[in-house]
Amino acid sequence: MIRKTLTVSFVAAAMVAIGVVKEAKADVISWTDWTSLGSGILSQNGATIGVGYSGASGTGISSDARRWRESSTPGAYTGSTVIDNAPVDSITQIYAGSNTVTFAQAVIDPVMTFFSIGNGGTGLYLTFDQDFEFLSTGGGNWGNGPLIQTASNVLYGREGNGAIQFLGAVTSISWSANRYESYYGFNVGAAATVVPEPASLALLGVGLAGLGIARRRSRKAA
Repeated sequence: MIRKTLTVSFVAAAMVAIGVVKEAKADVISWTDWTSLGSGILSQNGATIGVGYSGASGTGISSDARRWRESSTPGAYTGSTVIDNAPVDSITQIYAGSNTVTFAQAVIDPVMTFFSIGNGGTGLYLTFDQDFEFLSTGGGNWGNGPLIQTASNVLYGREGNGAIQFLGAVTSISWSANRYESYYGFNVGAAATVVPEPASLALLGVGLAGLGIARRRSRKAA
């Protein structure tokens, strides 16, 4: 019983260590490079993945990195342990209606960043077709209004800036606004690499090796 407990603890320690390694440094994000209003590309684990966008009329694309300027600490977009780098490109001038992003193949744990959701006087609700994790918020190029998650799939902003994440293998993301807005923007991306770091794999290997040794000793003792 003691050997079994020690073995389980050994493996658990290795798994915890993997989590520590993962959380110690944010991921480098491959943000979508929008080559046109309706299409762009990102990369994950060496694969180039096509990204499509369809939405309300009047939208455009921009490569002006000032739209993603962070004016607070922690940063609106890089203030979590998930995102290391802010975007450059953006889909911008979104005024109203429904929007959909599609991926040519499943993307693991994609992230989205938004700037200027709502305005100082009137808030804006964005309702998504799936649940998300709220990552960060803060000051941006046009102000430092609140951005909060009001439900598992609803984001509310009043000149808000920030980042969210969808967990799992995702092939599309859709959302809609509750009113006309002039205007907000977004980009979507994913960790360029999602495999465990070598140190994490080594720790897991040590834990599994310990489990094998304990089992062999247990059989000999029997």
